[in-house]
Amino acid sequence: MHLVITGLNAWSLVFLTVALGGGYSMASWHVRWALLASITALMSQSAVFALFIGAAKTLKETVGLYKLPSSFIDRTNAIYFRLFPWATAAAGLSVAAAVLGGLVRGSPLVRRVHGLLSLVMVAVHIAATVMEYRQLRVMHFLLREMAAAVPPEEERALESGGAAPPGASARETEASAARFRGRALLTLCTLAMATLLGYRYVMEVDLPDPILIGASALLAAGMAFGAYLWARGGGKSGA
Repeated sequence: MHLVITGLNAWSLVFLTVALGGGYSMASWHVRWALLASITALMSQSAVFALFIGAAKTLKETVGLYKLPSSFIDRTNAIYFRLFPWATAAAGLSVAAAVLGGLVRGSPLVRRVHGLLSLVMVAVHIAATVMEYRQLRVMHFLLREMAAAVPPEEERALESGGAAPPGASARETEASAARFRGRALLTLCTLAMATLLGYRYVMEVDLPDPILIGASALLAAGMAFGAYLWARGGGKSGA
């Protein structure tokens, strides 16, 4: 989870940095790159929301199902309050910078504010990337700790064909989490791929071949991994 988000954030930072340099150098391609960077940044932050919410839902359902210590939920809430302000700030600043960029023409004051806000946005994205990696990594290991805390006798009862506890089993809960993450990752990577190819072949943005090939390869890998997770979880939204 944390590695996927870090990869998405890294690419968004590359695009944001290129767009920022183009803006300060008054390059003719700045607007197109800025749009691409903004969309990529918003998608990466949307993935943070989607993956964390899915993981937190899985954890809370499992805690309630197996009567695990409430400290698992308390620790999840602590991660939420450290993670979401940064993700929200990064997404919000991306939108604000893009909107101001559209109002720059003919207004030197708006241009200066847009440039300053863009600098702040990139700085916040760098800080958010570090924070999101740390907190999602903590969440990853918290989920593993929760899985290890599931009473082994109930797992043995399930494997021997005994009665399952009310609701979903631990395996079903894990499968549901895999489906959710797979759908989220597949959807986001597909949208990003469509955006990237649309910019290159529809809007005819002159993207350098290394960036086009690298971004396409990363997104294709994300789509394949998302499809794998979805299939591993059963591939049915209602299962």
